[in-house]
Amino acid sequence: MRRSLWGVLLAANFVMYLMSSSVWADGGYFVETQSMDLAQTRQEVVMAFYGDKVTYVLRSNYRGSAEDFVWVIPLPTVPDDVMVHEDAVLFDILDQMTRPEFVVGYGGGGCGCSGGAMYGELVRIEAAGQAGLYDWVVLTSSGSESLLNWLETNGYYVSDAAAGILDGYIQQNRHFLAVKVREPESISGEGDLELPPLQFTCQTSERVYPMVISQISAAGEVEVVIYTLAENRMQSSNLQTLELNETMITYDPDSPNLTNYETVFSETLQRIVDPALVTEYADNVSLGTILSAWPTMPEDLQALWSAHSATNYRDEPVGQVLFLTRLRTLMPLSAMTQDIELGDSAATDEFLHSTYYIYPTYRSLTELASGMSVTGLMLFFMGRRWRRRGGGSR
Repeated sequence: MRRSLWGVLLAANFVMYLMSSSVWADGGYFVETQSMDLAQTRQEVVMAFYGDKVTYVLRSNYRGSAEDFVWVIPLPTVPDDVMVHEDAVLFDILDQMTRPEFVVGYGGGGCGCSGGAMYGELVRIEAAGQAGLYDWVVLTSSGSESLLNWLETNGYYVSDAAAGILDGYIQQNRHFLAVKVREPESISGEGDLELPPLQFTCQTSERVYPMVISQISAAGEVEVVIYTLAENRMQSSNLQTLELNETMITYDPDSPNLTNYETVFSETLQRIVDPALVTEYADNVSLGTILSAWPTMPEDLQALWSAHSATNYRDEPVGQVLFLTRLRTLMPLSAMTQDIELGDSAATDEFLHSTYYIYPTYRSLTELASGMSVTGLMLFFMGRRWRRRGGGSR
């Protein structure tokens, strides 16, 4: 009988472990193509700032076929070192390190360059090449009509509805990195496709994430996740940057992570009239931790990282580190009126780890029954059965 009882206990605890698991999702950053509307739901980017350089790593998931995929990214300068990542391990590692954690208690590529060829009078090819499965080209133009004509003629199908948005970037003297899949037939299937992340570096002191261009393909509300690597904690310099009120995070048995975190997240942003970002993580991170997932990290960034030392929240030396910040928002189409500018946070030396310890509260007998310990229930019924058989007599 004791063996049976211990078996029940082990099974019950395993069930409780499964009940505490969480679910997370991913997404991408896109523009509309000629043949279909792309449903853009999530954008992810790593932005590393060092000296007068910014290295971007963009992750792309989209709904459609590879043949329809086109990516147009307005940038302050002509990018170099355009390359493709073989996988999305860098984003997986960063997500594991920085996403909020919930403890619910029960009981209590390659690069090619061009010499600046002219296309007609209004479009200049600044650079071009291949990176993994991508073809890419960097263009400047004095008018959106000529730019759209060039893109369509060369197989980069972008909706004519983008004209006004492109004109806005042209007036800012932006360069346009256009990307397409070179051999779309090599990628089978349609629906939600994850293409390999794209990396490039710009020689600029501007710290900008292009958001306005997302109006072209945004499917209503878009989730944006920005990871920054810099010498300091980062925040937006033109949007509000918030932290959630952790006292509002409570138990929710119907949520995948058993908390109301995402509800509080979205409601907090809805209460703010203007667009805002939420800081979900900020702390030092060691070079070795990231380098293992980012083998194509620029050497200049590695050199800065190696020379930069800091201390943790206990004032203990932690060696070669930079500051990793995770910023996230839910942005409706109507709010995509400005690019996201980034700068040093006023709380530059403060650490933020989003770990929430949640204990269920019971408001009814039904909720009490559903929230009781599985182990306790099984012990109760097994004990009664044991006593009926005479196991409890002396």
